[in-house]
Amino acid sequence: MKQKQRGRPNLCRGTKERKKVFDSRLQGYSLQALENVIHIAESAYDVNTKLKANCYLLDKTVGKEYKSIEQNRENEQKELSINLNIVEQKHSINTEQIEKEIKETEADLEDDESWGDNLYTP
Repeated sequence: MKQKQRGRPNLCRGTKERKKVFDSRLQGYSLQALENVIHIAESAYDVNTKLKANCYLLDKTVGKEYKSIEQNRENEQKELSINLNIVEQKHSINTEQIEKEIKETEADLEDDESWGDNLYTP
């Protein structure tokens, strides 16, 4: 009676060679790929893209099971303590100045009635 093979089937010689070539090219590209992810994490325009890139880097370095919140279970009430680190703003945002610039731009757009001349109409 023939037993069923467990695990992956054995690779043929050609497939093994192609796998070696693939693995070596992948390993050569891995540093460039890491630099690309770091560049995205630092300079992407979309906040969600930055967040995903940073989460990916953290998952690969620290692991997904990392806990950033300490849980003190000394009491039966299972008290949770959270350490909050306040970070100073890099730039102060002047909302009044921004609103003024928006109103000026809107006023300029309303005054310029020739904007529709540049639209493409098929």
